[in-house]
Amino acid sequence: MVCVLLLDRDIRALLRTTLDADPQPPYIAYADAACVTNIGYDLRADCFMRDGRPADSCTLAPGESVFVASMEEVWLGNDMVGHVVLKNGRIRMGLTMDAPVYQPGHRTMIYFRLTNISQDEILLEKGEKYTTLMIENLGREPDQPYDGTFQREFSFKGMADYKSQYIAQIQSLGDKVQDIKSLEKSVYGNVISILTIFVAIFTILNVNIELTKQAVSSWQFLLYNVVTLGALGFLAALMNIVMGRSKGKFDYLWVVPILCLILSGLILFLAP
Repeated sequence: MVCVLLLDRDIRALLRTTLDADPQPPYIAYADAACVTNIGYDLRADCFMRDGRPADSCTLAPGESVFVASMEEVWLGNDMVGHVVLKNGRIRMGLTMDAPVYQPGHRTMIYFRLTNISQDEILLEKGEKYTTLMIENLGREPDQPYDGTFQREFSFKGMADYKSQYIAQIQSLGDKVQDIKSLEKSVYGNVISILTIFVAIFTILNVNIELTKQAVSSWQFLLYNVVTLGALGFLAALMNIVMGRSKGKFDYLWVVPILCLILSGLILFLAP
């Protein structure tokens, strides 16, 4: 079996500007003859799917992707297969493209995904040509032409019936990302906790050395240590809230600064 790529004259024979009530394949509908190339047809962007809604234009940030719907509708013959390829100029702009193989008997609008792999933002607009549809004649028909989930997809279905099959995989990946974020937060939290402990030790040592040099009374000595310990406890409890460890529950680290505050008041009251 030899597959034959359709040339410009073959493609022109498939073009339809409108469709009647009972169209017959094969055809490229709502087409523009100016889009025919020597071995393909340049698809025109109709809309860009952002957050599940169509938009006439969009700006792709570096690393961002968007699904594009074509203005054209195609219905391939049972002995034809369609390939969507990215235009040379768009490759040089920093775009990559993903698209399925359009199978024999497939009737649909053309959908493909563009991704910006450059370091710059790229503006995408309705009516622009980003891809070329190339059609091959297989020479004979398969036993079963295409009749899958995306047959007659005239509006974007997303994952359609495959969502239930793939959702577990998507959630699994999402859970792994969340685990990494939790691990990252935990590492930062542990580092800060260790630093807080070292700060506490050196602060208490410095305070006691200075107090010893000044020969303060035992009441003053005790008061300074209690206040220092309370301040460090307050810092530790505050850091716990900032790191999100308390999760809305009462944090028992607050017991330390509260007790130190009460003890400081008693010392001031009892000290001669």
